[in-house]
Amino acid sequence: MSESLTAWVQRYRLLILTAITVLGAFLRLYQIGSLPPGDGYDAAQYGLDALQILDGARPIFLAANFGREALFSYLVVLVYTFTGPGALGIHLSSALIGIATIPAVYWAARELLDGDEEVLHVWASLLAALVTAVSYWHLNYSRAGLRVIWVPLFAALITAALWRGLRRENRLSLAAAGILLGLSQYTYQAARLLPLLVVAGFLLTYLSRRSFNRRDLVDMLLTFGLALLVFAPLGLFALDQPQVFNDRLRQTALLDQSADMSQQIAGIGDQAVVALRMFFIEGDYEPLYTIPGRPSLNAFLAAAFLAGIFVALWCWKRPAMLYLLAWLLLLAAPAMIADQAA
Repeated sequence: MSESLTAWVQRYRLLILTAITVLGAFLRLYQIGSLPPGDGYDAAQYGLDALQILDGARPIFLAANFGREALFSYLVVLVYTFTGPGALGIHLSSALIGIATIPAVYWAARELLDGDEEVLHVWASLLAALVTAVSYWHLNYSRAGLRVIWVPLFAALITAALWRGLRRENRLSLAAAGILLGLSQYTYQAARLLPLLVVAGFLLTYLSRRSFNRRDLVDMLLTFGLALLVFAPLGLFALDQPQVFNDRLRQTALLDQSADMSQQIAGIGDQAVVALRMFFIEGDYEPLYTIPGRPSLNAFLAAAFLAGIFVALWCWKRPAMLYLLAWLLLLAAPAMIADQAA
């Protein structure tokens, strides 16, 4: 029975994925013009950015509001051509990114689990998409009108393209991973950790097969070369104006070079506890973005999250499982060193 059900799901997986994406779209678009009921200065700033771009400005990086990557503001401009200027266009922009993330997560899971048991390959990818579609955490930020929502989308797309390229020795996919990696740097500060995720993918693949040859070197050069090429305009800006480029990091980082090492370690440890509590016990208290104090995961998803970590640790010899753990640790790191965990 289970085998026939899995075969049925495999046959109709794209139809099921479409249904899941439609569900996620409904949750992100329902009353998007009035929920959330108010805006903070961050969302408003994107509207101002978009108006400046419509007036002819072409920023690579936005210096206002502690410095911000510009890609989200350009998307707002595109959405404004349909909605006109206003709060709706800002929130619709983040909602569209959130919707796109659902099939992107499905694709990433398919590529990561390619070659595993059919049951895992079929069900886990659809389950990953479903969890993304209904995730309280992702749903909130999909509707909030903030550029941070780019990061899950790019992390999923980069992962999918990278693992497709590595498993199938497909340089077109690796080239796509490189282009996506470069483009991700125009989204949000946390995306600056994504190159480490790509490095992890390459290293885990080569270590698992215990070989590294000339083709592998060319693959890495292709991926990171294209990433650097796409990143170049922003990289030149960062070299020319490092204070502006890193202002937001300085504003939020807990690390204080005037304090001694023990104080810095203690501060990071305290913040790590806050970040971990955010998952299961007590979340952010900012009412603009969440129900104050509500943890990001409900009891069911918290149990599934911990079970997933256990399975990944149990199957640590599989490169894909170690990669998932690396993904979790790297993208949780900003919450561990920033003065706000959410």
